[in-house]
Amino acid sequence: MKKRITTMAAALVAASVAHADVLAAWDMSGNDGKSSTQAVTTVSSGMSAGDLTLGPGLPGGGVGWPDVVASYADWQISSSLEYALGAGNDYFTFTVAPAAGKTASYSDVFTRFVVNAGSADASINFALFSDKTGFTTNDMLGSINVTTLQADEGYVPSVHEKDFDVSGVAALQNVGTATEFRVYVWKDYGGNRLGIGKTWSGATGDDVVVNGSVIPEPGTLGLFGLAAAGMFWFRKRF
Repeated sequence: MKKRITTMAAALVAASVAHADVLAAWDMSGNDGKSSTQAVTTVSSGMSAGDLTLGPGLPGGGVGWPDVVASYADWQISSSLEYALGAGNDYFTFTVAPAAGKTASYSDVFTRFVVNAGSADASINFALFSDKTGFTTNDMLGSINVTTLQADEGYVPSVHEKDFDVSGVAALQNVGTATEFRVYVWKDYGGNRLGIGKTWSGATGDDVVVNGSVIPEPGTLGLFGLAAAGMFWFRKRF
């Protein structure tokens, strides 16, 4: 009996420990590139996630690249981050949320980016933001500059990978509500097609991955603690 009580108490304590894991992922495999949205393909227990979609400033459809959510911007991509964040509305967006009674702590966001220079060289930037930190230039969680040259790659899109570390962002730890992530895009010059995915690169695996941990909320943890303490008291008493 004593051994059983001890085991049950240990299990309750273990249940309250967070473990880093894939919380949500989007795999563009099979997407014909003409869609402006991709349903979530992997969601961990205790989490939910919505579709990955284009923001209102990025015209979608008609790109035709395989395995990618893309935009044919027709050379109208914002020329500065400030404009992309404001009137441009040039971004990709996806939302993740912990289930009721749980909180999520985010460690990193992995993303694959695709660009096509078209008939000239291009310098295109992608940057990660979140509604928990804000959508101003000072709120950037990380960025990547993608430069492709017509002479080197012709019309074949170039795929680049970026892992944004957000483990040190306090606002993204122990979050009990839905969190929206946005990847804003702007160009220094050139560029006409861009997307998230792997297109013809031959890359495998998910194209967007949100990693972190999901645990019960503090109030629930308190109940775990009381239950464990009660079991230890019962063992000692009897």
